[in-house]
Amino acid sequence: MLQAEEHMTMKILICEPSGAGKLSHYTFSLCDALQALGHEVTLMTGKDYELAGKSPAFQIERVYSRRLPLHYIPIIEHVRRERPGAVHFQGLRKSDYPLVRLLRRFKGLKLVYTPHHVLPHRRRFYHLPIYGWLYRAVDQLIVHSDYDRESILDLFNVDPERIQVIPEGSYELYKHGRVSREEGRKRLGIPPESPVVLFFGYMSRQKGLEDLLRAFRDVRLELPESRLIVAGDPGRDRERYMALIQELGIEDAVIKRFGYIPMEDAEGIFMAADVVALPYRRAIRGPMVQLAYTFGRPVVATNHGVSGLVEEGRSGCTVPPGDTEALARAITGLLQDRERLERMSARCLELSKSRYSWKRIAEETLKLYG
Repeated sequence: MLQAEEHMTMKILICEPSGAGKLSHYTFSLCDALQALGHEVTLMTGKDYELAGKSPAFQIERVYSRRLPLHYIPIIEHVRRERPGAVHFQGLRKSDYPLVRLLRRFKGLKLVYTPHHVLPHRRRFYHLPIYGWLYRAVDQLIVHSDYDRESILDLFNVDPERIQVIPEGSYELYKHGRVSREEGRKRLGIPPESPVVLFFGYMSRQKGLEDLLRAFRDVRLELPESRLIVAGDPGRDRERYMALIQELGIEDAVIKRFGYIPMEDAEGIFMAADVVALPYRRAIRGPMVQLAYTFGRPVVATNHGVSGLVEEGRSGCTVPPGDTEALARAITGLLQDRERLERMSARCLELSKSRYSWKRIAEETLKLYG
């Protein structure tokens, strides 16, 4: 098997089933960075791949369907024909148990799995045994946080040496440099000088949007011209959030962009904000910190939700989950100190280009393929 050294080319197959959303963007960036390091990368993804309009240097094959396991044959045939050094899964379905068993028969093939969620959000009785087997069947697991690593060790009998923590990278795919702060605000109807807070992403209840809305009412008492952008899919709770906004009397200050936010629209929304709020009620692994850093936006987050990602006082600040008074104080304190915001913004951009650069992440990932 070829080793992942700088002077040698490795063939790598990366499999990502969905072909949509932030997982597809993460995978695209990883493939692009690995290819840029001189390796031959093939991505197998969903038939409705949302980044199909891009023209990357790596190969893309759309083989996954939403329900039927039609990807088995092209994956097995690719491995048999191309003999890659590694197959890296960015998602495994419960129906992929036979596929992994088949791939284990190929001598010298390294199987790597990045579980972006340790278990599905809606757990079933069969998830623990199936995912436990999948975690033990691969050669290496890559997780994005110490929290996820500890969760796998607590739930499954997995060798700790086979679990490596590699953070998610920055989201340069969202950043085109075509929208300024002023233009972003103009598009959203926000006055140029208003202090602006952003909540971005899927609005499940554990992400604490209700806490943020209550905190923002207090922010408005100190900063009457402030605005809150709420952008993302509210799921089944749309009416619940609308009712709370009305109850709190902040309808005129909340800019709502409900629904899926296309990648090309994200830049204007982030550029319009001064601060990104992540009021998560429990630990949720996702790309929001790195996404905020990509646009140089400091974060105010719960210390339970983004442990290890926020440099306290440098790239943002943290508060206890559910403490709306502390959340309001932290947001108000940042919005009132423009000089501090600018220093934090510079640090966020620096982190995006260094600690969370895709070149660095690709190099760390390659070490596990060898």
